[in-house]
Formats: sequence, structure tokens, C-alpha cells
Amino acid sequence: MVHTEQDQVTRALSHIKSLTRDFPENIKPNTDSDWFTFVIYNYIVNEDPNFQALTVINQYASQFVNSANDGGIDMLAYDEKSATLNIIQTKYSSNFTVTGANAEISKIMATIQKLHEKDFSNLSNNLKEKYNDLIANSENTSYAITLATTSEFDKQKVLDSFSKKKRSLKSDDILKNVDLSIFLNSDLNEKIKAVTTGIQRVREGKITLINAIPQTDIDRVQYISKTKMGAFVSAKASSIKELYDQYEDKGLFDLNVRKYIRRAGIDSGIIKTIQKDSTEFWFLNNGLTIATSSYEIDGNVIHLYDFSVVNGAQTTTLIANNLKGDQEFAVPVKVIAPSTDTKAHLSDDELDDFFSGVSEATNSQKPIRPQDLKANTRELRELHRKLKERNIFLKIKQGVKPDKKYSYTIKIEDLAKIIYSFVNQLPGTARSNVRSLFDSKRYDDIFIKPGYTTDDTDSSKIDFIQDLVTLYFTIDDVQSEDLKFARASITGDQAIFSNGKLAIMALFGIIYRYINGDARSMESVHDNKFVYGHFLNTNNKNFDANILTVFRRLLRLISKNYTSHLKLDSNITITNLLKKDSSYLEIAQTLLEKMADSEQADPDDPDPLYNSSKIFSRLHTTSNG
Repeated sequence: MVHTEQDQVTRALSHIKSLTRDFPENIKPNTDSDWFTFVIYNYIVNEDPNFQALTVINQYASQFVNSANDGGIDMLAYDEKSATLNIIQTKYSSNFTVTGANAEISKIMATIQKLHEKDFSNLSNNLKEKYNDLIANSENTSYAITLATTSEFDKQKVLDSFSKKKRSLKSDDILKNVDLSIFLNSDLNEKIKAVTTGIQRVREGKITLINAIPQTDIDRVQYISKTKMGAFVSAKASSIKELYDQYEDKGLFDLNVRKYIRRAGIDSGIIKTIQKDSTEFWFLNNGLTIATSSYEIDGNVIHLYDFSVVNGAQTTTLIANNLKGDQEFAVPVKVIAPSTDTKAHLSDDELDDFFSGVSEATNSQKPIRPQDLKANTRELRELHRKLKERNIFLKIKQGVKPDKKYSYTIKIEDLAKIIYSFVNQLPGTARSNVRSLFDSKRYDDIFIKPGYTTDDTDSSKIDFIQDLVTLYFTIDDVQSEDLKFARASITGDQAIFSNGKLAIMALFGIIYRYINGDARSMESVHDNKFVYGHFLNTNNKNFDANILTVFRRLLRLISKNYTSHLKLDSNITITNLLKKDSSYLEIAQTLLEKMADSEQADPDDPDPLYNSSKIFSRLHTTSNG
């Protein structure tokens, strides 16, 4: 069935429900209103249409809070990279109004104040527990509200009211920096379609200039090369705000290598210039860069076609949120397009590559995610190519999607995390500080020193990465199957799996070393060179039963360790525990002891751990790291 632009919400709702149809009713949402919240989180907030059934089940267990005394919150989502707690409120209704929206936002703002002060009076235990579990001991948490509805109303009235309330607050009030995003039914349909099909750009728009450019003077602001053409102009701040107001959620920033992330020190400086000394803005700010398929300069207007802001999400957002009344000032804007001759020969995919290339190049000197800046390194491009040959799509660039169906698609940051957990044995760092994995030393340890791509005559290291990725997704399947059959022992450990997948991968790394005789103690785990090789034989007839046995034992091991810590500290959460590498090392040491006991177990009273773990035996020639 071909879906029209008007039924994207319905399509997404049906898809997410069908994914989880085989799971027990008690561990998943049970009304369309609740399901709608998960559509909003996965498609709108997380912008990832490739989520799996288990992902939704775990989200329901660890993030969904909609109930009595929920403080106006349906779902919580914590972004560790930006230390932002996103509070999601949804209304699956066509009768939601401006008045209702204002009331919900006021209620949520009051709840944010209470949460920040650790005041849980009149709030449900469910909200308290999940809030504490998500943020653990995180400091300097920022807050953002996402309000989504299948209604249509004048959302600008709500945004204006929200901005007015924030301006009345004291500068040190935690609510002063709360962000608000509103998605109406039409916004949702466009956004879901864009996220599902790939990169979204704004179809058509314009910016108004401070000074008109006569046709005879266009060459003074325009530059043309063999492949590109562009112009550097001074736009009206009000025009930048209009772009934001009209297209913020419709592709305006989709090609920026990162969305706007609040940075208090930088933000305050920009806001101060806007509010106190706007005539200096042009001199003190780098402005924004717009990549576009084509543009036309017409006096004091530049018409843009098929475009996106590739650099300057922060500048654009802060101008839009802090421009007052008829205030006006100049904003530097660079517009870049393929040259006329070049565009005539570009396929759709090549045009996408053009946009991605401009985005990466213009952000290379910005404080963006380190993994984005590594996308064009030789080692990652080679790893991407070699894994494609193994039917695995390694996503090293934002906005690039597979051109065919692969067995697995994995983001570069996720691959870094599982390597750092399995090989380097630091799952806490991998989980809580992903940015650091792309800093020089750790990046070298993960991607360069092992030499995955430097020797075409030795495939053992690529074999290893292929198996590691397969294992990562296989344990999702194992957990999913157990949840479908509602086995109590596994269902009770769902929170551990949701928060401890990297710890489980690291424990598998311990088993891999032990079974292959590489290391039998924690000292040798850290001192011995890692040995790479093909180790996962999924065609073995006992593979499924053995991986399930090992998986359950690891969950039980983590559970017992957590219980012992809970006796000493009743406030500790499983999230907080597994963020610490020191806590993981305790579990790893216990696992080594269990492996030794199992290996030496009485044949008449066998412990299946060691024998089941033989599925991690290397299958052919190996390489040392």
C-alpha cells in the first residue's frame, strides 16, 4: 500500500504496534494514545526509524511514566552527550487547543522545578524512580519539552506565551533555559516521512538582506568555481527568525552535523550580544552557512530552493528565541550551491553527497561530535567498505542511508562502544562518555592500532568485527524471544538488559578470552595482547540454546552484584552502577571464577556455563592486536 503524506502518523502507529505484536500485553503499551507517545519518541525526538521491537519494549520499561500524578509527563528521554532530559507530552486527539497546550506546559514547568529540587511530593513513585534512574548522578542537567499532538492550532501563540514567561524569570532560574518544541499533526506527517525516507531539506524559502544587491553588483558577493557557486551576504535577523519559525521541524537543520545543543557559556555570550549590543553581532558571530540546490539573488531577497542550514543551528535558534519586537541587525550568511553545470549532471544520491560534504567541511572547526569529524578518515572509509562486503552497513556519516537491505546497520559510535567494551573492557566509559572514544588516544586504541583494514591478506580482524556486530544484535534476539514467552527470570532482569547491554558485551569479551586460553585472570586480561579471529559459528545446531544459557548466567551475575550493592546503598540504581568501570570489574572477576568452577565441575553434576561458552571458540587463524 502506498501511503500519502496525510497518513504518516497512522502508518507509523501501525508499524510500531505490529513490530511488538508477539510480546505479552503486560510489558508494552496498550492504548493508541500510549503507542502514539512511542511514535513521537522514536521518529521525532530520536529520529531513528530503524528501531527494533525490543527497543520499544525496553523504552516502555525504563522511560514511560504516563499515569496518575505524572506531573504532565508521558515519557522521559535522557541525552548523555548534551546532559539534557527531554520531557515528552503527547495528545493523540484532534481537539487539543492553544488553551490546553498552555495548561500542559505550565504543569510540566512546575514539575521540572520539583524534579530539579528533588521534591517528589505529589508525584508518582514511577516518575521518581525512572527520573532518578535516567539521570543517575548527572550534574548540570538541562531540560527540554517536546509537545506533540494530532491536532492543529496556532502554535506560535503557545511559543510566544512560553517565551514571555521565561523572560520574566530570574537569570539563575532553572526554568529560564528550558527549551520547547511543538509538533502539530501536519508537522508530524512531514517529519515522519522525512525521517523514514532519509534526509529532509526545506523545499523553498527566502532570506531578506540588510542591503539590496543590484543585478550589476551580484558578482561582488558571489563566487563561482568549477563545481560550486555561492554568495556571502548580510541577512536581516528578522529573516533568520522567520526561517526558524516556519521550518525548524521541517528540515531546516537536518543536514547540520549536530542539532542545537545548549552550551551555557557560549549561549549567554550570543544572547548578550543580541539583547545588549546587536550592532556588533555581525563582527562577533560566524553566522550561518546554508547549502542549497540553487538560489536566486533578487534585490534585497535571496530565494533558496531545496536547502538546509548546515552550520549555525545554535546561532539561528538563539536569534529566533531572543529577537525582540521590531529589533533588527545584520547576520553573516554564506550560501553554497553546486555550480549550474555540476548540478545538471548530479544524480539524487550525488546531490545528497554534495550536501553532506558541505556540511562536514563547514563544521570541521566547530565543537561538534568527534565521531562526525572522523567520518572521512581512511581507516573508517575502509572499514565501511570491508563491512559492506560482509553485508553489514557501517553508518559513518549522518544522513547517509543504506542503498540496499543489509543484514545489520550499525552507527559508528555504537561500533566504537562495543569494541571498547568487548576488547578494552571499559563498558562504563563506553556508555557514559561516548565522545571520549573519538578523542585521539582512545580512537587510536579502538580503530587504528588493531589495524582492521591495513592488511588485505589477513581477514581475521574483519572476521572478528563481523562476529562482534552479529553478537551485538544476536543478544537482542535472545532477549526478545525470552520476553515473548514471558519467562519470569528474564522479565525480571529486563531493566538490567536495558541499561547493561555494554556490560554484557564486555563479559562476553571475558568469556572469549577464557575459552580461547588468552587470559585466565583479570591481570592477564589487561596485560595480554588481544587476539582477533572469527569466533561466532551461528550455524552450530546448539548455538541458540548455548547463547541463551550464557546470556542468562550473565544477567544473573549482574543482578546478584546489583543486589549486594543495593544492600549497602538503597539509592543506587542499575544505571548508576553500570556507568562505573570499577563496578563492572567486580562482576568480571566473579565471572572468571565462575568459568573456572564450571570448567572443573563434576561430570555427574555439570555446570553448563563453560561448555555453553565454547560457542566463542575461534574458528581459524588469528591475529594479535
